[in-house]
Amino acid sequence: MARRHDVDADDIDLEEGELDTNDLEAAGCVVCALGARRLRLPIAPQAQLPASGAPVHSVTALVADAHILQRENQEMCTQYELVSAHNAGLATHASVLHDRNLAILQRAREGCRAGMIRLEQVHLSRERVERDYADLEGRGADFRALS
Repeated sequence: MARRHDVDADDIDLEEGELDTNDLEAAGCVVCALGARRLRLPIAPQAQLPASGAPVHSVTALVADAHILQRENQEMCTQYELVSAHNAGLATHASVLHDRNLAILQRAREGCRAGMIRLEQVHLSRERVERDYADLEGRGADFRALS
């Protein structure tokens, strides 16, 4: 598969930490710009070839059939080149999307990690406040007992 080495995770812009649908599209990708085309299958051969060992009734018809076969061969070669180019485009497109998805996944993991750290800090802070409150209640009870 053809890999795009010019795409970096830092190339994806996230405004205010939110994903945009444009982040999932490959910038400059011919497949995205033009859309995927359905390739046509080659048509059935138009030449009528005699069976092996059968007599040839017309050399002119045989030459015409040879020209038809040559043209069909050229069309098939062109189709093959088009399919190859199309597949290369799809591979590049998939590579770009894969790289971008990895970058988005990395940012999501970093965000999740930061959120978990913040949650732990809030939890520890709450426990500290509860301990301080219990301590103050105990001091208040001791103070009331002395009064």
